[in-house]
Amino acid sequence: MDGWVSTAQIYNQLMHVELDPSLPPDTVLDALTVLVAVQPGLRQVFLSLPELHARLHPAAHARDLPLERVDSPAPAYAAACSALAAKLGGEPFDLHAGPAYRFGYVRATDGSAAAVVLCAHHVVGDGGVDGSAGAGPRSGVGGQADHGPGRRARDRFRARAERQNRTATAQSCGRRTGVGRAPP
Repeated sequence: MDGWVSTAQIYNQLMHVELDPSLPPDTVLDALTVLVAVQPGLRQVFLSLPELHARLHPAAHARDLPLERVDSPAPAYAAACSALAAKLGGEPFDLHAGPAYRFGYVRATDGSAAAVVLCAHHVVGDGGVDGSAGAGPRSGVGGQADHGPGRRARDRFRARAERQNRTATAQSCGRRTGVGRAPP
């Protein structure tokens, strides 16, 4: 982050993805909405201890995504992407309220280029936080089983997060498609 955007927010991570510029903006918005629905790490918010410290927000509707759109003349496209990355990455996240991500969508006005800029707090990529990675019994460092005193609490937390994710994803998918609740 600090190599791309000069900021004190060292926990923010930036990703820049060039898109096919012929994709309609609504298609890009739909894809970002689905990304949030299927990636539980994006929907995490954190509570104060001693309670289980994280919960999952329901998936956002497209109109509620934290998305900033920039239309730029083609010669200024790269500078517009960099400026938007600096803006998105320079603000801290409120991890108690969420979300822990922000999107930017930059399009060249002549239709020659388009990109999505994602800024996310580093916890979004920490699969151990939301239970989506390393959930097996040999998930410790170096493939060793973790039999420490916090294992039962972590296992309960992971099971709860997975249940919340299945419920939120099923509800969100049902809203978007008009289809009833998906099976667990």
